[in-house]
Amino acid sequence: MKQVKLILKFVDFYIRFFLYGIINKIAYNKQSISEKSILLIRLDAIGDYILFRNFIEIIKKNEKYKDYKITLLGNEVWKEIAQKLDSEFIDDFIWLNRRKFNKNLIYRYRKLKEIIKKGYEIVVNPTYSREFYYSDIIVKVLTAKEKIGSEGSLLAVALGITNIFVIPNANYFGRFLPYLKEICENYHGIYHLDMDGGLGLKPSSFVFKFGENFSKTNVFTHIRYNFGDNATHLQYLRMLASKHPEIAFFHFTKKDYINDLKFYVSGLSNLFVLDLFYCPEFSLDVWKNADQFWFKHSKRLNFVEFYIDFFDKLSAKIGLENPIKHKEDFIFDGGLFLDRAKDFPDYDWFIMNSLPLSNQFKSGIAELDEFCVKLSKRFSVITTRKIRDIPCTTDYGMSMPDIAAQSINCGFHLMISTGPSWFVLNTINCERSKGIFLLLDHEEVIFSENMKVFRSVKEFEAFFINSKF
Repeated sequence: MKQVKLILKFVDFYIRFFLYGIINKIAYNKQSISEKSILLIRLDAIGDYILFRNFIEIIKKNEKYKDYKITLLGNEVWKEIAQKLDSEFIDDFIWLNRRKFNKNLIYRYRKLKEIIKKGYEIVVNPTYSREFYYSDIIVKVLTAKEKIGSEGSLLAVALGITNIFVIPNANYFGRFLPYLKEICENYHGIYHLDMDGGLGLKPSSFVFKFGENFSKTNVFTHIRYNFGDNATHLQYLRMLASKHPEIAFFHFTKKDYINDLKFYVSGLSNLFVLDLFYCPEFSLDVWKNADQFWFKHSKRLNFVEFYIDFFDKLSAKIGLENPIKHKEDFIFDGGLFLDRAKDFPDYDWFIMNSLPLSNQFKSGIAELDEFCVKLSKRFSVITTRKIRDIPCTTDYGMSMPDIAAQSINCGFHLMISTGPSWFVLNTINCERSKGIFLLLDHEEVIFSENMKVFRSVKEFEAFFINSKF
């Protein structure tokens, strides 16, 4: 079976080699050289780019290259990061979708035409494990005075094997430069080409040890689970990012959560919410129960006390002071939702009856539905899960930020404490709401004076009757 798979990989390689060769010849068009121009090629993953970033600044600030125009050919996966963090050093960007470039012949042809429409004085491909189908092919068809690449290793990445099949390509790289000894011993130890004799930069001017300088300017975290866990962590990161503009924060989460979470951090240029698929191996797992931390914690049922301790330990790990010290620090910034709130109507009651995913409120769902029906006969009500003909956020396709905005226009808030509720627990509601009532089996979640926790719908209904709403 292994031999059959290996043969198929070789057949696949030669078919693509033939087809791509035809496309290369069709796309190729020798261009005149643009003087004082550098093309940097970096098509690998997010973590690799972040490790590479300081090299770009060093080139731009170097006396020899300060007047050069730098173009970056990059993986579109980290487009947002590069444009926010490095636009001051990069003059032009060209973005490439790796999957399309490898699978779609028309896209490959058009992208090659875009890339090679001008010539460069210097082309640099610093990737250690060079990829024949991607960066090496591009280097081959480019017009340049000098092409510099890593001596590194060209592993048969496309074949999924190593040290078996190496493509001879020295004819289109003008110069190969060795990686430093430390790289061979620890790939993430020191990350850049020994450019002394390449671009003429001293290695000592830009080489840094991973875990020292790098960890002081970049923080990587990820959570694989529910929206609420991610939202709570984003509140923490948002406060850190505001206090430390010199540090870039990268949080990786489920693809379905990205747009909603991005909205909450949209005003910060140093905080990014990214697809978990691209999470680097050195990212910190910051789920509250990683290594059973929540399960073993004596204060696990007290949300505020648990998370202050959790963030204290996390802050110590990343070398920063915990910005969350009081219960009020967990309240989301309601000002971010005010503009959206203008687009939504007023209701007497906002009911968060979405089903919880972490067993926060196991029983009483049917009772809550019955109470909502009775409530709707006396008051205007909007829910987050459809009940009969009562207006519901799903009727209007509301996102999490939309739901938070709608909640601002409601007098009272009755909620199962589940993921979508966190944006509703914002500064506007915690100040203006006539009452925020949370349904929870065991946990205690209190951020403001107008919040109260109930263990059952029956308990809340008795409170409702006695309070004569």
